[in-house]
Parts: sequence; C-alpha cells; structure tokens
Amino acid sequence: MGEGPKPPGGQSGYPESRSIVRLLLALLLSGVGGPAGQGAGAQQLERYRVDSELLPIDRAVLDRRAELRGLRCKSTLMGPRLGFDFRFSGTLQVRIPYSDLAGREEALSVVARLQPLAGRGAPAFFKQQLPPPRREAGARGIQLSLNYAVGEGRYRLDWLIRNRLGEGCSRRHGLKVKPSRRNMVLRMGPGEAVFFQGESFGFERLNPDPSSGSPLHVKVLLNLPPFKDLGRRLFMDDVLRVLAILREIASHPRVGKLDLVAFNLKDQRVIYDQRGEDFIDYPGLYHAISALDDVKIQANALRMGADTEFLTGLLRAEFESPGEAEAVILVGPRLELKRDLDRQELAGAVEAAPPTFYLRYQFGSFGANWGDAVTPFVKWAGGTFFSIQEPLDLRRSVQRMMQLLDTGRERTPTAASADQKKGGGSGSP
Repeated sequence: MGEGPKPPGGQSGYPESRSIVRLLLALLLSGVGGPAGQGAGAQQLERYRVDSELLPIDRAVLDRRAELRGLRCKSTLMGPRLGFDFRFSGTLQVRIPYSDLAGREEALSVVARLQPLAGRGAPAFFKQQLPPPRREAGARGIQLSLNYAVGEGRYRLDWLIRNRLGEGCSRRHGLKVKPSRRNMVLRMGPGEAVFFQGESFGFERLNPDPSSGSPLHVKVLLNLPPFKDLGRRLFMDDVLRVLAILREIASHPRVGKLDLVAFNLKDQRVIYDQRGEDFIDYPGLYHAISALDDVKIQANALRMGADTEFLTGLLRAEFESPGEAEAVILVGPRLELKRDLDRQELAGAVEAAPPTFYLRYQFGSFGANWGDAVTPFVKWAGGTFFSIQEPLDLRRSVQRMMQLLDTGRERTPTAASADQKKGGGSGSP
C-alpha cells in the first residue's frame, strides 16, 4: 500500500490558498486511525456532550444571554444539501478583517453548537483553539470554515469566536431539512447532527454481507483532479465527490477486496496504490492528494501527447494484468486528452479486460451522456458508462453495476442506456 507525503501546515486569508485546502481536508480526514483503531493524527477538536461542559461565558453567549463585541465577523452559511455521501451537509464560513485583529496578538477560541429542535437528537458541539493570526500578503483577513452534517429535521446553529479578553462575535442560524419523498437510505437519521472531524472519511474496513452473495474483488482506478487547474472550492468539491463515489462502491455489501489505484493525469503519475486489501486508508489517500499542488510538472509532461501515453500505459498495466480483480471501475470527473487513445495500442488491454465500468460525475445535465477521452476504451472493452450528476444517480449506478455483474450482462454496453430511459441516471459510451 502506498502513502503520499504528509502536508505541511499553514494559515490562509481570503484569497485562493493551498493551505486552506489542506486545513479543510485535514478536518475532514483526520481523527480515525489505522488497523488498531489508533488516531491517524493529533485530534484538533474537543468533544462536548452537554451544555454544562461548556465554559459559563461560552454557554451564555450561545444561549443568547450575553453578547460578544469587538470583532466584525461576516458569516455565510451554505447548505445543508444532500451530498454524495448521502448526508445533508454544509459549511459555515466566517471572515474577520485584519483591521479588527491589529494589535491583538491573541489566540482565538471557536465554539459552536448544532441543536436539533425536535425529537430526541443530541446537540453536536465544536471547540477549537486557533493560534494568533498571522497576516499574509494580499489577504484582507482570516477565513474560518466549519463543516457540519445533519439528518432530516429543524436545527439551530449557534457559534462564537473570542479571545481571552472576551472580545469577539457570535451569530445564530436556522437550518431545515425537509423529509424526502424519495425512497433512499441516508447515512444520518432525523435529528442527528455532527461537525466534520474525521467521521466522514477515516480508516474504514470493507464489510461484505455473505447473504448478498459471494464477496467480489474489484479494482478502482481513481482519476483525481489537479489543484493547479481549479480554484480552492472547486478542488474541494471535486475531491470530496471522488472520495464519496469510492466510498459508495467500497461500502456495497458485495465488495470484499479492493485494489485502489489513484492517479493524476495532469502530473502523469500514480499517487496512491493498494492491492487486495479489505480496507481503505482515507487519511493516507488524503496525504497523497494534498501533495498534488506541490508537484512540479516535468518538462516531458508538457510534451504533446504525453498525457495520452501515460493513460495508455496505465490502462495496459491494469487491464492486461488485472490480477484477482473480478471487475475494474474507473471513477472521476470528465477526462480530456490532447490526443485520442489508439485502439491498436490498447488491443491487449481490451482483450484481457474483465467486466469494466466507468462512473463519471459532472455538474448539470448538459452533455452528461457525451463521451470523453476514456469512454472509447470502455466501449472497446464492452463496458458500461454511468453519468453521475446527483447522489441518487450514484446509488442507482452502483446497484445497477452489481446487478450486471450478477447476471453476467456486464459486457452489454447498451444495458445502462435502457436503464437511463427509466430515470437511472446512466448511459452507455
């Protein structure tokens, strides 16, 4: 199993910043450990179970019995919306101008409470100590991001930021998730709430269910987006969607063993590789992802057709010698090449290909079922293409994929087209 280098720390202001990307990913992926269940890194957040465990000043502010002044905080609450991890999640962003922090070399305390307003759900708490902010060139202030997830229902989000002198700011936001009319299984029940701190993507073991059939050994080729081609938020969205699709595949009760090969076409290299495991080390995968923006592209990688040569070599290596994998699944955003793949160069891979599937996600419906650079290969291999635009597309596509494996129709590329006409969200190349 491969591991990427650990990311360095850093702070960020308003501009697009690599350090913010690492901070957000670290909050999402840290905290759950390795095989023995030990922590993968230092826990950054303190857990509270009830209001009485909060400091009196913090509890009074969250209950709106006291008010903090001295910092002009601007907050934006995004979400909640259904994500590819089948939870309703969102982000609270808080910005503080440097002018309010000038002359105040104080650490900041961030405290938040997410309270269900109905049912028996317990509130979720967040507390973090931030070091004294450092001013960065070009930044107008500091920006803090806090991620949360909830089940169906109504909630109240209270938060505060203060220094030890009692200067700070606080706000209250209301959240509501209406009960869904669609028959789908969510990862969180009504009234459940959590702040992201590793529960989403930690070290996770596969959990095959023998009653669903004999466990499958699948290989996933994960196409990761490069930071250098995207802004911070688009990069985060793309990474989380790719990981959520991977998780949906790995959590299926038919999957018992997994080969995982994560690659980046821009840098033309494999950044993570594990074979025949019954777990996924998401923190290790994160370290490899976070290093993407630090890699300097070699001059050879800029040569016309170099990306096509890299992808051709990767497909030949993984399909001509699939090992014990009973299916190969390509996952990622739309993939483009400067020069098309050559069928003759890939003849051996096409001939030896096990059942092949391509799960590609994108925003919006325009061109959703149009091919990209890799769909011709999937078609040559007799595989099936699925277009993933929203969470339900993902679940239906994974279920359909398993059905095709079970019925022996995995080499019928038109099967998914018929399924899409019924609203399945998938199509053939």
